[in-house]
Amino acid sequence: MLSLEFDYMCQYDYVEVRDGDSVDSRIIKRFCGNDRPPPIRSTGSSLHVLFHSDGSKNFDGFHAIFEEITACSSSPCLHDGTCILDKIGGHKCACLAGYTGNRCESCEYIPVPTNMNKYVQNVYVLSNSTAV
Repeated sequence: MLSLEFDYMCQYDYVEVRDGDSVDSRIIKRFCGNDRPPPIRSTGSSLHVLFHSDGSKNFDGFHAIFEEITACSSSPCLHDGTCILDKIGGHKCACLAGYTGNRCESCEYIPVPTNMNKYVQNVYVLSNSTAV
């Protein structure tokens, strides 16, 4: 939500967002008026947010929601695999039995034990609950 005094130059009341942890960081954008800003993403782990008002007109202000985005936020692991973050911001997928690959995308067919072959021909187990 953004409800601030509007000015084309955003010089009276504004919210300024910078990509970093200080007033010297690279400016992303200044926002004013009533238009809802798009989502903003930092290149690192910090955003510097500055609210400025000249005090002459009173509006509702602004409301912001901050969310940490990690390599696991997009749910990259398939077939109910578990995403595990590493120390450098990357991830690995821990796959359920029968699945392999970086994203658990490949199904590894597990043959039925040989003692069952005399009763069932050409059956492969895909998971604990599915057989073909």
